[in-house]
Amino acid sequence: MSVEPNSSIYGIGLVKPPPVLKKRRLSALQRQKPNFILGAQGESRAVSFLVSLQYQILDRNVRVGNHEIDLIVRDGQTGELVFVEVKTRTSEQFGSPSSAVTRKKIKSLQAVAEQYLKTNKLFENFRYDIIAVLPGSIEHYQNITWNY
Repeated sequence: MSVEPNSSIYGIGLVKPPPVLKKRRLSALQRQKPNFILGAQGESRAVSFLVSLQYQILDRNVRVGNHEIDLIVRDGQTGELVFVEVKTRTSEQFGSPSSAVTRKKIKSLQAVAEQYLKTNKLFENFRYDIIAVLPGSIEHYQNITWNY
């Protein structure tokens, strides 16, 4: 079967269209819930923290389907593109916020990162970081790599 260069084959099911990058949009009701408020505050603190370390904020809350990355930044010292997951907690009662980054979440980060790189035609070094935010502290875990 031949397909003409300008014809669309997405409509007939031969080729699946690429996923679309989207921004997360919260409803008014979601913005009022304590967990969303806490998360937004944590992300804002993480942004301020990263900016103070000479990182450039490129994007926030990027989604592909059900997967999301909180921050996409550029490390001012190494020049690397960094995909950042921010975890915020009110206490360490149930462990460090970073312990909430599971195998499933890492796979989710990888899925969004892969699509972000493809969509923006970026061919460069990148890494994954976690920022754990507590009321009195911020911990930055750079270049997380777990073999799953």
